[in-house]
Amino acid sequence: MTGAVSVTADRLRLSVRVQHGATHDEIAGIALDDAGNAFLMVRVTRLSEGGRANRAVIKLLARFWRLPAPSIGVARGQRDRPKVLEIGGGSAVAQTIRERLGALT
Repeated sequence: MTGAVSVTADRLRLSVRVQHGATHDEIAGIALDDAGNAFLMVRVTRLSEGGRANRAVIKLLARFWRLPAPSIGVARGQRDRPKVLEIGGGSAVAQTIRERLGALT
């Protein structure tokens, strides 16, 4: 099993799976894919056209973690449900995010 979070020099990488067109925006918790890899499940009401769902995910997570939205970006999976987000801010931000993710399990 691999974790949903990895930390490089000054960036945190987070595996997420997005369900767009949901009835409400929510961070649904940590789940495992068929290979046993962990990811953060996020549901947003926005549809995926024109990157709207990605922007909604970034806005939701920025609000949840109390981060500026521009510090979060999609590193991989721009048009896919599974994505990897990169979050800037160094080790202090990484620690805060890990603590908040731990509260979701």
